[in-house]
Amino acid sequence: MEKKYDIIVFGGSGFTGEYVVREMLATSDIESKTWAIAGRSKEKLSTTLQSLAKELSVTDKQVDIIEANVNDQDSLEKMCSKCHCLINCVGPYFLWGRQVVEACIKNKTHYLDISGEPLFMEEVARDYNGDACEAGVVVVSACGFDSIPVDIGVRYCQKKFNGTLTALESYMNAQVGEKGFSVHFPTFQCVVNGFANQSKLKKFRKSLNLPRLPYVGPRLPSMTTLKYHKHFKKYYVPFAGSDRSVALRSQRSLCEKTGDNHTPAQVGVYMTFQSTALLVYLSLFGVVFIMLVSTRFGRYLLLKYPEVCTFGLVTRRGATREQIAQSSFSFNFLGAGEKQFSVNKVNLYHLFPGPQK
Repeated sequence: MEKKYDIIVFGGSGFTGEYVVREMLATSDIESKTWAIAGRSKEKLSTTLQSLAKELSVTDKQVDIIEANVNDQDSLEKMCSKCHCLINCVGPYFLWGRQVVEACIKNKTHYLDISGEPLFMEEVARDYNGDACEAGVVVVSACGFDSIPVDIGVRYCQKKFNGTLTALESYMNAQVGEKGFSVHFPTFQCVVNGFANQSKLKKFRKSLNLPRLPYVGPRLPSMTTLKYHKHFKKYYVPFAGSDRSVALRSQRSLCEKTGDNHTPAQVGVYMTFQSTALLVYLSLFGVVFIMLVSTRFGRYLLLKYPEVCTFGLVTRRGATREQIAQSSFSFNFLGAGEKQFSVNKVNLYHLFPGPQK
């Protein structure tokens, strides 16, 4: 059956989906593609489109609206049968992701999402890889801030390194404006669920019985506490996101495809602090969060009263336009390895600036 659309954005009226739709409306490269937006409420989707079209002064683009609900599998399959590629912006994915993946594979539709949930991503890879290959479609998660900068950054540094890159450390620097910043509640749900399921994730990975990656050179030191970086003159902590697991999955995939032609890089992922005030604030938040997330009742409190438990960091409305406009990020990469035909160790330093304001 001929598919009407090249792309459908599912969840187009949601917090993140609205930004995806905005970028598609503003991008001239998309003009040759047919696309639509989908979600539970046609009314909300229509309101979102009208608001964005007015903001961007776009009046000549026709974008269709499709009604689909994660609780209605038939509606998901009808939606997926109409497009070549689906961008899924409906999270948390541990609650609403699998049924959308299934609908895409059944209808031979490529699937992309912005998940930063390692357990969801890795279970989907195990459970649907065979079906996706048979259907001839790709299923790709982490296509957003988690974890494109780090994943692509590792590959970029491997290609630019003068020799064999054996270890790479990523340091994320967040720049927050005077309006501050806030975290959207569904993202916080994923974080709470991730911490709650750490033991489940470890057991799952052990059950895969994958061989160890053939690392070369000294191992990166394990780190669980706050440290001071002499080079950056900033404090930093391990970044509790999906970046490291995604980057290492990519390294494993390259090893499997190329064999001895690829030396996997160890990956360390950290977050730095731009000010002492931010360090104190997040440290206080971290202590309270770890105390609460360790118990079932504590997790109930975190999800029931997110603004109170996080001192206002997490809100159900998410970051405002003003907050996002004043914020940015950058990544510093520090790499180490061996130069070809030499036993001398060599280092690499590279800065990836964040989006332009």
